[in-house]
Amino acid sequence: MPPQSEVGNRYYIYFNQRGMALSDSDIRSVFKNNCGMVDEEQHEKELVIDAWKMACKNRKPPKHILHHSDRGGSQYTSKEYQELLREHDCQISMSRRGNCYDNACMESFFATLKAECADRTFTTRQEARTAIFEYIEIWYNRERLHSTLGYQSPLEYEKRGTAV
Repeated sequence: MPPQSEVGNRYYIYFNQRGMALSDSDIRSVFKNNCGMVDEEQHEKELVIDAWKMACKNRKPPKHILHHSDRGGSQYTSKEYQELLREHDCQISMSRRGNCYDNACMESFFATLKAECADRTFTTRQEARTAIFEYIEIWYNRERLHSTLGYQSPLEYEKRGTAV
């Protein structure tokens, strides 16, 4: 069964106590599989657009998927981002202002990322990129067991077609 919904958010990773790497992810909430992440020195609007394009390249979203994000900044409400979602026939959903519970699975993912990988200040941007990429692509998606997926990795869960 293809994913029924996905969520988007952004998270700041600190490096060298001077700057920060900004990553944005779209995860398919049925599979808990992180599909797109970018870390760029660019405007936040382009960041979320690039992350969405990467997620679409990595995994083709089914038509009419529910795409949920918070309103935390203009990047998700930008005309360009909204048009991109419409081009992919997404149902667009956004949190009410100040309502963090709508995006709980994304917040949970970032809390896990911080606790298991990014709970330190990286020396360089490249060090942060490498550590986060390896955590997501090698550990989180392929090996880490998730209780909500019957103690399977997201990849194994998806391969077995056990999505509900």
